[in-house]
Amino acid sequence: MSNAHPKPGPSRLIRRAPLVLGTTLLLSLSISSYYLSPSKPSFGQTYTPALLLSHTQPTPHTSLFRLRLLRPPKPGGPFYALWVRSPVLQIEREFTPLRGLEGKGDEVELWVKREGEVARYLAGRKVGDEIGVRGWSPGVQWEDQHWDEVIMISGGTGIIPFYQLMDHLFLNPRSPTPPGSGKTKFTLLHAAPVPEELPPASMLGPLGELQRSQPDKFRLRLFVDSAPSGAREHLVGGAALPLTVRRIQPYDIWLALGLSPPTQQTFFSRFRFRSVSPPAAKDPSRKVLFLVSGPEGMVQAFAGPRARDLTEGQVGGVLGGMGYGRGEVRKL
Repeated sequence: MSNAHPKPGPSRLIRRAPLVLGTTLLLSLSISSYYLSPSKPSFGQTYTPALLLSHTQPTPHTSLFRLRLLRPPKPGGPFYALWVRSPVLQIEREFTPLRGLEGKGDEVELWVKREGEVARYLAGRKVGDEIGVRGWSPGVQWEDQHWDEVIMISGGTGIIPFYQLMDHLFLNPRSPTPPGSGKTKFTLLHAAPVPEELPPASMLGPLGELQRSQPDKFRLRLFVDSAPSGAREHLVGGAALPLTVRRIQPYDIWLALGLSPPTQQTFFSRFRFRSVSPPAAKDPSRKVLFLVSGPEGMVQAFAGPRARDLTEGQVGGVLGGMGYGRGEVRKL
C-alpha cells in the first residue's frame, strides 16, 4: 500500500486559485502601501526619525545635539523628556531637552554626558544622520504660582530640567507667563568638579542675564570642587559669574531661604552627610519646593535615597533633617 498522497485534480486546483490570488494581491498591496505612502508616522509613542542638525562638544565629557523632529506636538509644560533609541543594541533612554520647540517649532537641543550605550551611540552620529526618537515623557507636575520659593539643587547634567523650567517661565518669548509676573522666587545651586565641566555658555549666558535683569525672581550660584589658581569667577562670554570653590553645603540652603545658619556647621565629605548641629526648623507659613537633580550620591545627601523600585521614596538627608517631606522635595 503506498503512502503517497494523491495528486489534486483540476477541480481542486481551480478552487484554490482564488485563495492564492487573493493572498498575493493582499501582500502586493501591503508592500506598495509601505513604499509608496506619501505620509510618514507622526511623532508620538512610536519611534520616528529625527534629523541631526548639529553636534558640538562644549565640555570634555559632554555633547550638545540639535535635532529636527517629525511634526511634534507642543509639550504640555516643563519637565518633559524625549526617548532616544540605539538600533545597535535595541535599547532606549530618555533625555531632557534644554528648551521647548525652536526653529519652525520642530527643533530641540540635548546636552548629553557621553556615558552609557545610547549616549555613545548619539555621540557617534554625524550631521545629517537620522535618529529614532519618541515622546513626550512627562515628569514632575508643575503648578505655576503655587510656591513662594523654589530651591533647585543640581550637579553635572542634572541642571537640564531646571534650565527647561527657567526657559518655560522666563527665557522663552512665547512663555505663557509674562516674565516677572509670578510670585515665586527661584534659586539655583549648581555644582561641577571643575569650571570646564560647568554648563556651556549657551545655558549659563541666559541664566546669568536672567539673574542680572530679575534679581528678585532668580538667583544663581555656581560651585566647583577645585579651580585653577583659586579662581573666583567663571567667564561666560563677556560676563563674569561668581564661583564658589567648594561643594554645596547645608549652609547654602539656609542662606537661600534667608535663615540664620546654626552655630555648628553641618558639612559634606564626598557627598556623605554629617550633622553636628540640630536641624533647622522650616517656616510653616512659606510654601517652599526643593528640586534635586544630579548624581545619585548628591541626591541621597540632600534628599535621601530612592526606593527599591526606583521611585522617589521617603525624604531624608539634609532636607529631611530640616523638616521637609514628600510633596515639598522632589528627586529628579
